[in-house]
Amino acid sequence: MNLSNSNVFATDYRSPPSGIGTIEMANGDLILVQSLDNTPEVLDGIYKEIIIIQSDFENNWNKTSRMLTNILKRHDVKYVYDFELIYESGAQDKDLPAGYMTLNKFEELRKI
Repeated sequence: MNLSNSNVFATDYRSPPSGIGTIEMANGDLILVQSLDNTPEVLDGIYKEIIIIQSDFENNWNKTSRMLTNILKRHDVKYVYDFELIYESGAQDKDLPAGYMTLNKFEELRKI
């Protein structure tokens, strides 16, 4: 499946991370998503926009997860790349490239 015409969110597991993750728009624009507990400074000019969720995962996992999902929906994200989450869940969709899942699957797997 070719995802190049879709908006895709990729979680950020780098050390240190830039934020929660990045939305890569189909036109190539990058939008960084951060939360109150994860707002390191980033270089200018990389991201078209930086969205800071006004909540934190450490103290408000469910609320912050819902806020993240709402942001992804507002930006018409259809797919998420989170290799660790999909691997741990064993729920890889055979019709999608390794590590990718639908936004609905991402939302389902992140619920506690």
